[in-house]
Amino acid sequence: MTGFELRMCELQADIFEKALSEFDCSSPFFIAKFMNSKKAEELDDENSLYNYCTPVAAIEELEEAYPSLKIYGNAKYPVPVIRWIGYIYRAWSIITHKSSSKLYKQMKAERLLGLYEVFHTFGVDYCIDRLEELVNDAMPKKDYYEIFKAVMLQN
Repeated sequence: MTGFELRMCELQADIFEKALSEFDCSSPFFIAKFMNSKKAEELDDENSLYNYCTPVAAIEELEEAYPSLKIYGNAKYPVPVIRWIGYIYRAWSIITHKSSSKLYKQMKAERLLGLYEVFHTFGVDYCIDRLEELVNDAMPKKDYYEIFKAVMLQN
């Protein structure tokens, strides 16, 4: 990844960390809102040099767009965990050219939380490769049915 792309990953990690102190909602709720937000969509646009912002500006924008982020929630992730989740979602988006909302649909924050203990020690590229394998293994294999049907019709 380029220096700019690494800064974008750090920016998203900073936004996720700042959300812990700025919003009363649970971490999974914040992540769901963020990954489907206009701000995440702007960060996904690799061609825009104007998509960079400060964590404070991003938090203010999210607060305006989602007043429900002020609602109390119980599940608060530790700082290293939420930073890693923010960082890895942005890196995953950059490397695979998938939108934040698509990545979130493929792998929710709760599942990433369960993978943190092992995956946070991996290099970014290796981690993304393993996450892609998990996502692809979880998808139904339509071809197996077609193969089975073809075999059965031949008998």
